[in-house]
Amino acid sequence: MNLKILFFFCWYFFQITYSSSQSPKNFQRLLVEVKELSKENQGQLIANYVTRNSFPLLEDDSVIFLVNSTVEPQILGDFNGFMNKRYVTDSSLSYMTKIGLSDWYYYKRQFEPQSVVNYNFLLGEKTILDTLNSSRRQSFGSLYSLFKMPDAKSYPSYKSYQLEGNLLKDSIFSEIQQHSRTLHVYLPPDYEQNHSLPAIYFHDGSFHISEMQAHKIIDSLIVNNIITPVIAVFDDPVIRGKEYREDSAFSSYVENELFQTLESKYSISLDADDNAAIGFSRGGMSALYLSRLNHRFSKIGAFSPAIYPKSIPAFTKELESSSQKSAHYFITKSAYDYIWADDASKLKDYFSRIDVQLSYTEIPMGHNIQSWRTLLDDMLIGFYSID
Repeated sequence: MNLKILFFFCWYFFQITYSSSQSPKNFQRLLVEVKELSKENQGQLIANYVTRNSFPLLEDDSVIFLVNSTVEPQILGDFNGFMNKRYVTDSSLSYMTKIGLSDWYYYKRQFEPQSVVNYNFLLGEKTILDTLNSSRRQSFGSLYSLFKMPDAKSYPSYKSYQLEGNLLKDSIFSEIQQHSRTLHVYLPPDYEQNHSLPAIYFHDGSFHISEMQAHKIIDSLIVNNIITPVIAVFDDPVIRGKEYREDSAFSSYVENELFQTLESKYSISLDADDNAAIGFSRGGMSALYLSRLNHRFSKIGAFSPAIYPKSIPAFTKELESSSQKSAHYFITKSAYDYIWADDASKLKDYFSRIDVQLSYTEIPMGHNIQSWRTLLDDMLIGFYSID
């Protein structure tokens, strides 16, 4: 063998062996070894460790998030409410720990085995994605870094699913609210051959279409004879913060304008036992509100209903002021929904004590559309299963 080639291989093997010996076996050992080095060597040791591991790093029973920053960073995630200033007052929830004298910071915590969470980093005034993690997903129109625990469930994707029904765009002018509203209406396959179909009203209509793929999930369940054919109405809010907070004008619009318009155009059942109102977050709060003050629905789906800062006792007292009772409630709780997880738990306790049908599910995820999408088929089957 050529001596130059032999020398090269010996040198390369030495570099690999030496480099490996300079990389600590685990993160805790890294924190110990860093203390014995100068700032420059600390940075080199950490950089070497980073190149040999995937982040976020799952080690023992904890997950470690890492970021390099010249300013003190914060981690913003489902698990601390993304430090929403309106609802989160404990600033320590986002603190990251500096590693020695370096510009590296870490955040460590435990997650349930099937957890899925969204997160980002805040560097000064700038929010950034995790450059050490290529996994991303969109929620509420924004992009987030995504972390999944090894036992996280896989769910079918509907992005490439070809509709066999139809999704139509429509609009309505509300005299009550004095504005125009955008609607999308899903009609099932063989719609013309069906009469008086059940109707599902979705709050935050466009989000349910673009990010939850609700129309495709419904279509697939109908095509596979899992649920009965239904019409789905996706209504976009105009003044969301007002409409979805126990707004009597919005409730009146749904009762007296929206359904009258839909009944004049589509074959929708007039029987409240056939119809459902579904929403997430504040939309879930609104769906619960509609269940008592509106006579169009007997099925109510509330994904991670956001009631706080109003108390649950105050909210349920208002629900009790109406004699209208819905037949079936489906409520979900996201365990890593820092701000509103307790609302779902307390609503479960409330509805368990009164004479209604309640379906309740908890998932180790956050307050986001992708989390709720994993449960939409369960909700629809619970409401419209073909026996």
